[in-house]
This record gives sequence, C-alpha cells and structure tokens, in this order.
Amino acid sequence: TVTFSDTNTGYAAPWVVPSTLNADGNAEVHTVSAPAGAHSISASYAGDLSYNPSSAGAVSFAVSKVPTSISVIPSASSTIGSTISLIAQMVAAVPVNSYTPSGTVAFTNTSNSTVLGTNIASNANCSGVTTLCMTGGIDINSTQLIPGINLIVATFSGDNNFKSSGPSPPRDGHLRGELH
Repeated sequence: TVTFSDTNTGYAAPWVVPSTLNADGNAEVHTVSAPAGAHSISASYAGDLSYNPSSAGAVSFAVSKVPTSISVIPSASSTIGSTISLIAQMVAAVPVNSYTPSGTVAFTNTSNSTVLGTNIASNANCSGVTTLCMTGGIDINSTQLIPGINLIVATFSGDNNFKSSGPSPPRDGHLRGELH
C-alpha cells in the first residue's frame, strides 16, 4: 500500500489516502475537493516481504479559489407591512456538493443605499444548474423598502475556497400601498 498525504492546513483533519499498487507498480489517488491554497503531496510505501519501505519527495502546487457568479432570485411585488424573502443564488464551475461555502451574502437596496441584511451561504439544489449551486437569503419587513421601485443587489463575500462576487445585476422589487 502506498499512502499519499497533503500538508495543507485547509483540511478539517490531515489528508492521508491509502492506494494499492497496480500491476505496473504504480499507485494513484484522485480528488476533486482539495481546498484552495498551497499543497505539498508526498507518497510513502510501507514495504513488504519483497520490497523495502520507500518515500517520494513532495510535489508542491497551488489550488486557486473558485470564481463565483451571483444573482438575486426575483420575488413577487409586496404590500406595506408584508414580509419579503430575498434570495441570492451563486454558482461555481465545480462539481455539485464538492465544497461547502462559509461566506456571507449581503443584500443592499441601491435605491436608498440601505443594507437590508446578511446571511451565510449554503449549498442548494438549483433548478437547471449542473455545477455547484449555493444560496443565501433573508426575510425583511416591507417597511425596510421605499414606496415604488427598489433596486436590490446581492454580494457574496467569498471564503477560503470561493472568490467573492457581485454586486449582482439589480433586481427591481415593487412596494405597493400608501405610507401614512
């Protein structure tokens, strides 16, 4: 058995993966979820009755943060006093569920430069998306909006594995009713 290990500190626990030798005396390990940052992969063979233990020098490389794109999912027009759910969707060109995001999504009403709230992004199943999809959302009271058209944008802070993105294209939300 050959054991591959990575000294990157981005793993929750040390990354050690055993692999068996093939008929040619080679061993491989495959992963698609190496965290962003510097990596140093080494391999060691424990030996057996016929061969002595050995190890290979480390191979170093860097994994870049994954770019993201963000959009605000449209919500229905609201009336004064109602609760409004704002949801942002971020996509990244990596396999579904290969990473768990930890960055935050912030929603801003650009019509009056008000930050409406923030929330932590999480993995999601998004319709029509074949790569990693994340969402983040908040519930606000319509009194946080101004009468008429409100242009809402979202930004994603990024995290250890994902680049930040945004602001999203503005999404217009209409607030109907009278203010007294």
